[in-house]
Amino acid sequence: MKALYAEKDRLIELRNMQREDFSNRRNYEREFRTVSANIDMILGKSYEQEQQIEKNRIYKFPIFMLSKKRYYIKNAGGISNEST
Repeated sequence: MKALYAEKDRLIELRNMQREDFSNRRNYEREFRTVSANIDMILGKSYEQEQQIEKNRIYKFPIFMLSKKRYYIKNAGGISNEST
C-alpha cells in the first residue's frame, strides 16, 4: 500500500511540474506573439499584405525548371524555351 501512495505522490508531483512547464511555455508564446504583432504594426505590415506580396512574387518573377536538358522560363506572359 505504501508503494501505491509513493507512486501516487510521484505522479502528482510530475503532473504539477508538467502543468507549470506548460503554463510557462504558453505565457512565452503569448509574449512572443505580442512582440511579433507589435513589430508588424510598427513596420506597417499585416497578414493580408504579406499574402499579397507572396502572391505577387510567385506570379511576377520567372520560375526556372529543368526538363530534358532545356531550361524553361515560365512567367505571367507564357513559356519560352532556351537551349543549354
